[in-house]
Amino acid sequence: MVSGKNRLYIAYYSRGFHTALLFAPKNPSPKNRTPDTTRYHVYYTILESGEVQWQYEEKLVFPRTPKLVAVMLLFKLTPGWNQQAISNLLRQVPVPVENKNKWDCPHSNTHWVSHRWVWAAIDKLVAAGAINPEGPGLASTAEGVWRTGLRFAEPYRVKSWDPNLQYALPTCDTAGNSIKTEFPAR
Repeated sequence: MVSGKNRLYIAYYSRGFHTALLFAPKNPSPKNRTPDTTRYHVYYTILESGEVQWQYEEKLVFPRTPKLVAVMLLFKLTPGWNQQAISNLLRQVPVPVENKNKWDCPHSNTHWVSHRWVWAAIDKLVAAGAINPEGPGLASTAEGVWRTGLRFAEPYRVKSWDPNLQYALPTCDTAGNSIKTEFPAR
């Protein structure tokens, strides 16, 4: 058994409509002065024309931010998989197009593009064999797994503003069970 495996998480942010994937080392250091975690997500910009444009981003970040409320551990990297392979797969996930008929208040719309991108990314990782579909909670759809994590994260949104990162980051497994976090307090 290899120890110190990197991990892939679904990240749930205080603004409930935004989620991302985080690729992190085991026990990322909150005191590290250089980013050691990669965030994969889609985000939008508003063009001069007023149109919304969604874009994919893969960026080296610090493992904790004040707006990150909880994470779900999707998997620990297994032999045959490395970050480059995961990154290559995630770059292939198309950015969904916002359905204009569902363009409501961002806080109430359950069909936000960042959610759908994460669901498609999970499906891609399962299809490629990076995620074992027989894992706890993974017999569900990617959306179902995401919603399980959202239910876990929801109670933490109330006390989500933690500017000094003084609390360990709540973490669950794919079945929604609380597990020991790899993201300690500062």
